[in-house]
Amino acid sequence: MNNMNIKNWLKKISFSKGADALKMEITPFRDWKNLVLLFFIWLSVSLVFNIYMSIGVNRDHFFAEPKKVNNVEVLDTEGLKIVADQIDEKAANFEKAKSEKLTTADPSL
Repeated sequence: MNNMNIKNWLKKISFSKGADALKMEITPFRDWKNLVLLFFIWLSVSLVFNIYMSIGVNRDHFFAEPKKVNNVEVLDTEGLKIVADQIDEKAANFEKAKSEKLTTADPSL
């Protein structure tokens, strides 16, 4: 363990042995090794993140807590009014689109 130096370990991974630093040498084994290493690092990070998200969702950590006043849930009336207005506006636009005649441009003219 005394001989293990991080710089030497990184140099061993990233450069081929006995290669000139200025010479652009093709080293497919080193390149594939780095690619596979990065893939497994990404796979591990993705797995840890997915486990964290699934545990958080199961415990309801990621959902908004409803507002409570004296242990009574309060209805968000402003948000409800905004959503109801948007639904009414969409319904009016739909009825308007149903009653109007559609005019399309004739490409042959």
